Amino acid sequence: MLPEYYYFREEGNNGEKPPYSYVALIAMAINHAPDRKMTLSQIYNYIDSRFPYYRNSDAKRRQGWQNSIRHNLSLNDCFAKKSRDGLGPANDRKGNYWTLVTDYESMFEFGNYKRRKRMKRNKPQHQHHLQHQQQHHHGGGGHLQHHQNSMVATNNFADFTFLQRQLYLQMQNQQMSQQQAK
Repeated sequence: MLPEYYYFREEGNNGEKPPYSYVALIAMAINHAPDRKMTLSQIYNYIDSRFPYYRNSDAKRRQGWQNSIRHNLSLNDCFAKKSRDGLGPANDRKGNYWTLVTDYESMFEFGNYKRRKRMKRNKPQHQHHLQHQQQHHHGGGGHLQHHQNSMVATNNFADFTFLQRQLYLQMQNQQMSQQQAK
């Protein structure tokens, strides 16, 4: 039997994937808990209970979405792992709690968990972007400044694709290294 806080309206049906990113599903689960923290198992149970698409998935799809949940928890800065006892640092063992980092709560204000529409890029812009990525990896001058001007300054990493996020973090590290060298 699920704890009382798990009771809510189901969304969607077996064949309809919910319109939420994995980051949003995790945040939804954590925000639904009274103490705003959950174990990985509790997050899985929340998603299973609320969305028939995930609950009734075959073994391969189940493994896939659960891997995606683990991946997003581990690599997304908006989630923090806390020790179960609350006293020491979280460890690599199973059973830690996951929480939403306070700085990122505004991403889901007013229960807005739906995916944001992404702007479509036409092919020439994409090729231009790839050229700049290649310059970055081969020491092309001015690359960092170009991306600082062309990217919106934000801490909302959910709006970036994984590769954009990696590039953003590399640029931040490069910028910090340059500032420390001065």
